[in-house]
Amino acid sequence: MAFWFRRLKCRSNDSRAALRPRKPSGKLTKNRSKAMQNSSTHQQLPPFENMIGLLWKLHIQSGKSINNSTDADELRKQMGELWPDLTDHEQAKVDGLSADLYSLVREITSPASFSSEVAALVGFAVRDQNWDIALQLLRDHEGQLPADMVAFFRGRCWDELVSDREISTAFFSLSARINPNDHEIVGTAVVRLLELHRISEAVVIGEQLIRQTNDAWPQLLAAEILFSAVDQGFDTPENVYAIRALAAADSGVCLASSVVNDTNLADFSAYVKMHSAFVQDRLGNRHKAIQSCSGVLLETPTNPDAISLMRWLLDDKTPIREKEENRKALQIQMFQHAMPRIAA
Repeated sequence: MAFWFRRLKCRSNDSRAALRPRKPSGKLTKNRSKAMQNSSTHQQLPPFENMIGLLWKLHIQSGKSINNSTDADELRKQMGELWPDLTDHEQAKVDGLSADLYSLVREITSPASFSSEVAALVGFAVRDQNWDIALQLLRDHEGQLPADMVAFFRGRCWDELVSDREISTAFFSLSARINPNDHEIVGTAVVRLLELHRISEAVVIGEQLIRQTNDAWPQLLAAEILFSAVDQGFDTPENVYAIRALAAADSGVCLASSVVNDTNLADFSAYVKMHSAFVQDRLGNRHKAIQSCSGVLLETPTNPDAISLMRWLLDDKTPIREKEENRKALQIQMFQHAMPRIAA
C-alpha cells in the first residue's frame, strides 16, 4: 500500500504527511461521479495524468499555512478514488513522485559522502532513458550525491515521465538555487521558468547571476531574464529592469568576445545582442537598436533572425498594431532558436 495512502494523524506542519490522501470509502461510484462533475479537465485525462495533477495540487496546497484545509482533504479524497484505476506500475510512480516532492520542502543537507559509482549508475540510467531506475537510484543513495545533482536529475526524469512541466521545473529550480554557479543547471531552470511565464522567479535567479561579474554566461543569462521581464510587462515605470538588462548584456557580450572556440557562447551572445535591440527600440533608442543588430550581421551576415530583426527595425510602413504582433512572433522564434544555447 502506498505510504501516502495510509491516513495518519499528523501535525499541520508535517509536510510529508500533508501529501497523504484519504483512503477511499466504499462509496466510490457516487463520490467519483461528483468529483468528475467538479472538474471537466479531469474527465478528459487518463487516470494516471489526473492523479499526477491532483498530487501536484496537493503539494502546492501543503505549502500553505493551513495544509490540512478542506481543499487539501478534497484533493486527498479524489486521489483515493482514482487509486484503484491505476496499474501497479502507475501506483509505484505516484508513490515515487510523492516522496520526491517532499524533497522540495525539506531542509537541504550536504551528502554524508560522495559515491562516483552511484553517480555513474545514475548517469548511465539517464543516458539509456531508464527513468524509473534513475529515480530509484536517487532515492536509495540520496545521501551519497550532491543535492543539486539529485534535484537536477529528478527534474530530467520527471520531465520524461509526466506531461505537467511544472513538476520538472520545480526540481530544476531547486537545483539552480542550490548551485547558482552551474551554467547547465541554471540555464535549464531559467528556460523552463520563462516558458511557463514564471517571470518573478526567474528574475530572482537573474539578480543572483548579475553578481558574477567575471564570467560571460551569467551576465548574458541575467540580461536575457531581465529582458524577458521587460517583454512581459514586469518592469517599473523607471525602466529599472531594462536598464540593468542592457548593462548586463554589454558586460556579457564584452566578456564573450574574448572567449574562443565556444560556438554556443557566441550564438547566445548574438541572441542577447538582438534582444538588446528590441529593448533599445522599446526605450525609443532606434539608432542604438540598429547598431546592436548591425553588430550581429557583421559577425554572421546570414543569420536569419538578425535579418528579420533588421527588417522589422527599418519598417516604418506597417501599422503599429500589426508591427507589434510581428515583434512578438519574431521574439518567440528567436527564443526557440536560443533555448538550446541557454541551457548548453
